[in-house]
Formats: sequence, structure tokens, C-alpha cells
Amino acid sequence: MNILVVDDNETNLYQLQILLGGNGYQVITAANGAEALEKARQNPPDLIITDILMPVMDGFALCREWMKDERLKGIPFVFYTATYTDVRDREFALSLGAAQFITKPQDPEDFIRTIRKIIADHKGGSLRPARTPVAEEGVYLTQYNETLIRKLEAKMVQLEQAYRELRKLNEELEERVQERTTKLEATNKELEAFIYSASHDLRAPLRAIDAYVHLLQRDLGPHLDAKGKDVCSIISDNIRNMSRLIDDLLAFARIGRTEMRSSPVDMASLANTIFQELTTPESRGKIDFHVGPLPRALGDAALLREVWMNLLDNAIKFSSKKEHVVIEVDAEQPGDRVVYSVRDNGAGFDMQHAAKLFGVFQRLHSAEEFKGTGVGLAIVQSIVLRHGGRVWAEGAPDKGAKFYFSLKRAG
Repeated sequence: MNILVVDDNETNLYQLQILLGGNGYQVITAANGAEALEKARQNPPDLIITDILMPVMDGFALCREWMKDERLKGIPFVFYTATYTDVRDREFALSLGAAQFITKPQDPEDFIRTIRKIIADHKGGSLRPARTPVAEEGVYLTQYNETLIRKLEAKMVQLEQAYRELRKLNEELEERVQERTTKLEATNKELEAFIYSASHDLRAPLRAIDAYVHLLQRDLGPHLDAKGKDVCSIISDNIRNMSRLIDDLLAFARIGRTEMRSSPVDMASLANTIFQELTTPESRGKIDFHVGPLPRALGDAALLREVWMNLLDNAIKFSSKKEHVVIEVDAEQPGDRVVYSVRDNGAGFDMQHAAKLFGVFQRLHSAEEFKGTGVGLAIVQSIVLRHGGRVWAEGAPDKGAKFYFSLKRAG
């Protein structure tokens, strides 16, 4: 028993193949009415089950052509649809000569039971079309157009309703986003103010401790043993580290307070200048530093200087233990943006911890291994975000790292 199944949805075809095949039927498939008609004329099936809404030739047109064909019109024709479910759709479908009109979804057992009954009635000679097929082409076209217009009108109503619901959801979403943005801005301002205040307040006791250490070294230096001198040295080193940390925290806090002055920025000149500032003639001799073509960016020159300062400083620092250091600065231009990159062949990092890179005080290497405060990349991210860009990184342990940041290209 061969059954021709017609549907442009591959999932629907597959489900019917499994269901019918599992009940002993041979299934032939087609993706539209024209394909189904061609296959049926070559090898007529025992039954056809078709969807209605399909490209090239829909189910209604297929049924009309089916009933015109002397070899096919006696084969039971079954509509199986989830789109045309109106009573008038059913009436029109049956008026074309269909034996049955089934709406999706159907319980599998009920569906098979219906199909078996149609086949049995057909074999027994008791199966007749539910309606006398429409003969006049003009009547058929009128009814066909009415059915399509009715479906189109119903779809327009659904779309209008969906649009109203979507617009309402968008309005609610915008309100929530605005509310959360306002709260986030307030929280960030409070955090910046706290960092700024705390950093200033920490300077006074640090200066006092530093002064006492200098007095101790000046007045009692000759009387201190080696251990005492080491302790004084450790205190002085930690004071310097703490001062650098405070400076970085203040810089981080100032980013949100600084008024941006956007203008075209010569990024190549900026990168080269900062590399010169960060290195000595001796250290530059050990570094293979290359700057590719860098398009000008639109941004605040002072803030973008901080971005290059931190990224290049990191590249130099984390590759300092390599015998041959390679640092490459390059750029790509996707659309109206520029993606700048800084690559080094240094210590690198595990990509599993990449999310920690741009957090304040987040370090992937110990302070004993590489000095630093853990604030530099947070500063980079904050500046880039203020420019409407984003920053990310790639790396692998002992294979170096590559940092990217995107900005608007200068016109």
C-alpha cells in the first residue's frame, strides 16, 4: 500500500513517514503540489495526504488538478493541515473532491484509524467524495480566491495583534532598561566617589609611614642589623606598591568623571610614542616591535593614550622573561569600526580565566612573578566602553596573548 505524503515542512514529512511506515505503509514524499503531481502521474499511489499551504502549488490547486486527471481522480485525496482550520476552509476543500479533511495536530492512533477506514472504504467501494467536485473553473477560482483572502485577512489580524503585543513588550522592556540603567549609573557614581574618597584618605597614613621609615633609616640606620634593614626595605617597597595602587584606583575612578572630547586620533603615532616612553634604548634592542597600518580612531586622545599605555605596558611586562620579545600592533576594519590589537609572545594565560582579565584587582599571575596592581585592564575596558566599543583577549599559557579593542573609525 503506497501513500504519497505532500508537505514543504521536512519535520512534518519525517513524522508522517515514521508513523505510516511503522504501520506497514510504503511512503513516498513530495515538497509541493507540482512535485506530487509529477510523481503521482509516473507511479500512482493508493492514497494521497497533503498539506495546503505550500510553495509552487498549494494543496487546493493540487486537488483541483488531481480531480482533472482520469488516472488519479479515483485515488482517495486527504487534506492534513494546521493552517486552514476554518469551517469554510473545510467546505471548500471537500467541494474539490477530497475524501477527508483532517486538522493538525491529531492523536497518532486516531490518525491511523482514520487512514485505515478511508483505505478500507475505498477497497470496499463505499468511499465517495464528500461533495460533488466543482466543475466550472470560474466558480472554483472565485471560491479559491475567497479562501485565500479570508486566510490573508485572518493572518493580518493575527499579525496586528502580535505587533501590538510586541510593541507593548518593547515599551515595557525600554522602561525596565531605563530604570536599570539609571540605577546602574547611580551605583557606578557612588562606587567612583567611594574609590576617589578612600584613595585620597589612604595617602595620608602612607605618607606618615614612609616618613617614619626614612627617619628610622636616617637616625638609626648604622645601628640596625641586616634583618632590621630588610624590614625597612620591605616596608618601603610595599608603600611604593600601595601608592601605585592608589594612583591606579584614582585613574579608574576619574574615567567615569572625565568629560570626553572626541576628535580624530592618530593611533599609530600614539602607539609608537608610548612604546618609546615605556622602554629604554637598551630594552628596545631586545624587543622586535612592529606597528602595522593603524586607521585613525574617533575618541578622546587623553583616554585612548591610557588604553595604549596599559596594553603596551602589559605586553612588555609579561614578555620580559623571553630571550627574544615580539610585540605586534595591528588593526582590522569591519564596517565603520576599527579593531585594534596588541600581540606579544610572553607568558600568556588560560582562556578558561579570560573573564577575570578585565576586573579590578583580578590577576592571573602572582605579584612575585610579574609586578602590577590588577587595575590596568579594568581601566582599558572602562575607557573602551565609554567610547561605545568593546575589549576582549585571546591567549594560551607560555604562548603569548593578544588583546583587542574596537572603536569608531574617524571619518
